[in-house]
Amino acid sequence: MLTILPTTTADERAKVKAHLKEIYDAYRSASMNCTYYERQLKKTHCIAKAFEIGLAVLNSSAVAAWVIWKEGFGTTLWKILSGFAVVVAIIHPILKISVEIERLTKQRTGYNDLFHDLRVVVRDIQIAQSISTQDWKRFKEIDANIKKLAEKDDLSPSKKELRKIMKEVLHEIPTDSLWYPKNASAQKENDNAARQ
Repeated sequence: MLTILPTTTADERAKVKAHLKEIYDAYRSASMNCTYYERQLKKTHCIAKAFEIGLAVLNSSAVAAWVIWKEGFGTTLWKILSGFAVVVAIIHPILKISVEIERLTKQRTGYNDLFHDLRVVVRDIQIAQSISTQDWKRFKEIDANIKKLAEKDDLSPSKKELRKIMKEVLHEIPTDSLWYPKNASAQKENDNAARQ
């Protein structure tokens, strides 16, 4: 068991703290990524719904029959809207919104699963007030899955959005709620700086 005892050397304490930092960083990152992909998924669903509604309305014969489209400016406006509907109908399949929704769903689900797996490891560490070799082994297995999932991450996510979400995560999972051996105040100072 990797635990801190009064006779533990400074090197062993540093190793335990480094392992804990790696686990807790992954735990928070999984939470951040889960939230990020949830928000991206909601935005993409809204875009898809707007396309569907727009196409349905503009291609509706009932709407086309309205008197407003047959006189004056309405005639010109209807021609513009009809042209817009044709352009939207052409680009909609090219955008592959349904494929993007599927990818975002897989990412969100993957990070959600990883977050819950990591939460079990974190809970076990907190209960034992130490990190066991088994905890570290489970974390390394989870970490391998994190790396596989990260290969399919957005290539250029909004850094502003990620910072905002990480601030929320640090509020939800503050360092004080995580077990650290005594004299680990440097990590708490780092997290407090990140919140600001």
